[in-house]
Amino acid sequence: MDLVRYVLSVAVIVDHYNVLSGAEVDFPISSGTAVGVFFGLSGFLVYGSFLKHPDLMGYVKSRARRILPPYLFIVFLCAFGLAALSKLSLVEYFSSGMFWKYLLSNAVFLNFIQPSLPGVFEESAAVAVNGSLWTLKVEWALYLSIPIFFWGVKKFRWNVPVAVFVICIGSFLYSFAMKYISVVFNNPLYYTLSYQFVGQLAYFYTGVLVYHYRDHLINFKWWNALAVALSLCVFIEMNILDIDLTYVSFICQMLLVLGALLFSLSQPVSRHTSKLGNVSYEMYLFHFPVIQLGLYWGIDKHLSTHAALAVFLLLIVGLSFIFQKAYNGIMNKLSYESK
Repeated sequence: MDLVRYVLSVAVIVDHYNVLSGAEVDFPISSGTAVGVFFGLSGFLVYGSFLKHPDLMGYVKSRARRILPPYLFIVFLCAFGLAALSKLSLVEYFSSGMFWKYLLSNAVFLNFIQPSLPGVFEESAAVAVNGSLWTLKVEWALYLSIPIFFWGVKKFRWNVPVAVFVICIGSFLYSFAMKYISVVFNNPLYYTLSYQFVGQLAYFYTGVLVYHYRDHLINFKWWNALAVALSLCVFIEMNILDIDLTYVSFICQMLLVLGALLFSLSQPVSRHTSKLGNVSYEMYLFHFPVIQLGLYWGIDKHLSTHAALAVFLLLIVGLSFIFQKAYNGIMNKLSYESK
């Protein structure tokens, strides 16, 4: 699934680059859609993993080993490193309640409580240090829903496809209702709630359903490719015409989740792309502060829009590979010493 993940990571990077810089670089997949497909891939992988090893503590530990190190690294690096950019003195910065609130809330995945640091990026298009971190609390909640779902399947003999269908419809109705209430009451809070945990269940459990039927679905890959191509065309046309049809977007996103998963299951593709490695998660975590820093230093003022984006991509990918290599080296050394 590495190639799919890289495409999704680039989609998020391009979207956030546009938001932060004011550029208008086109990409066929939006960051919101990319996040939904990411959750679909996660649902496929973690459900399969839990079925093979239904041990709750082992499951949580394996997720924590993958999620926590790069996440905590970027949270602490930004919290302490960006003190050099703050308009406050070092004493004022580190004694600020805002600093400690940022550090503690982000360390436990509650980025929404304090997304910014004192005196940092105050003149940026977004004061948030890392606007991507909101998904991690949702990711953990989705991970923890799998043991509950598995328990329901075993204890109450839930039919997996029916249960997933109910979850997906409920998720869509919740998301649609929140967006509708947001418009009626002119309150952006409800729109924010529309894409939180409940709103992402549909994508995550589509991945669960694909895993359940994986051996059958792989036989329909060409029909699926056609459906994905059509959904992309609909997305692009909706963006051109500035049309927002929630139910159409939902159907298209479900097709993209399905398409991404079936594409990932293609063995010829897997053989050629597995050599790339997988730092898409690190790219997702690191890109926002990298872009913020680059814009703060004026990279976009000295380069064209696409050249600046290319520089950002190289920096993000490079930092991601460096972190992963360093982390793997440390873990291998600790494992060797423990033996």
